[in-house]
Amino acid sequence: MGKTGKKAVLKQLRKALKEKRAQELQEGKEVEPEVAEVKEDEVVPNVLVLHPSSRAWLQNLPEVLSGQLVLQDRSSCLSALAAGLTPGTTVVDSCAAPGSKTSHAIDLLEGSGRMFAFEKDPKRASSLLERLRLLTGFQEVALHTRTKKSKANRASRASAALARGRCLPVGSKPGVEVELRTMDFLKVDPRAAPWNEVEVLLIDPSCSGSGLPEHHLTAAATGADTENDGRLRRLAAFQKRILSHALQFPKARTVVYSTCSLHRVENEDVVEAALPSSRFQVVQALPWWHNAPKEEHGHGSTLPSWASHCLRSQPDVHRCRGFFLCRLDRTAPEPEEPAQNAAPRKRRVGTWN
Repeated sequence: MGKTGKKAVLKQLRKALKEKRAQELQEGKEVEPEVAEVKEDEVVPNVLVLHPSSRAWLQNLPEVLSGQLVLQDRSSCLSALAAGLTPGTTVVDSCAAPGSKTSHAIDLLEGSGRMFAFEKDPKRASSLLERLRLLTGFQEVALHTRTKKSKANRASRASAALARGRCLPVGSKPGVEVELRTMDFLKVDPRAAPWNEVEVLLIDPSCSGSGLPEHHLTAAATGADTENDGRLRRLAAFQKRILSHALQFPKARTVVYSTCSLHRVENEDVVEAALPSSRFQVVQALPWWHNAPKEEHGHGSTLPSWASHCLRSQPDVHRCRGFFLCRLDRTAPEPEEPAQNAAPRKRRVGTWN
């Protein structure tokens, strides 16, 4: 959205919220003035800050229904920004539903590039598809296979690829190519086409949700969700698998790992377990983001030296949900593997073109 369009939407939004507040005051309800206020975020680009109580007013605004405005927590805007996306990049979003993060990444590609969005649950995948249509102007094309394959393989591809097409063009750019896959990201072979061309991966796996406001209420009532909780250990094991898998994509230059958890076992410990077997290092995610002092959610051992590069949001400090984000950049290229089924090497003249 250009500056002119942004100003127009901001003006319309302020007007709509003032009218909503006036209406509720006439009905005898007490509504503080700040509930109708709209501000531009001080550090996160293209984000407007509104009072949490205004959410009910926003649901049916024309700008929201048309996709001009996206209702999204401040922290969930950070993953795509931290990835350093540029036009023409090939991206994987490994856990894409509900779709706000995916659509934000598509927006940052500025009309050129490719996005593979994974969601293995068919219901959530359908919701993701609808959200992409609304927020990015995604239009599908007919699915087809380019090469002759067995019936079983064709059926497998058809079920895996729920939708394929393009988003709206941006200026002279044709629009980002998008493929929505209803399959488990862990089943993908990183060295097979088209995955061996992927450059950036967004990894936002299932987690305990300990950074969510509703989680604190449940945990306080039940005493659940300690670092020794079996569920946390199972989640951390899955998180290590998916991050390690992402680090195996041969042309990946950046992998962004994030959770809405405050627990070290799901955050720094996962990254620490995946790093040694990779050719990646942790780099500063977003230089303009300032972390709150780290609270130790876990064992008391010293954090790795690279932990200061990771991003953490605290609800009481950053006015958003608790969130962890780590950017990993490649330090060395993957070694090339010999072609499969290659004949034994012989010294001959004239066999190579």
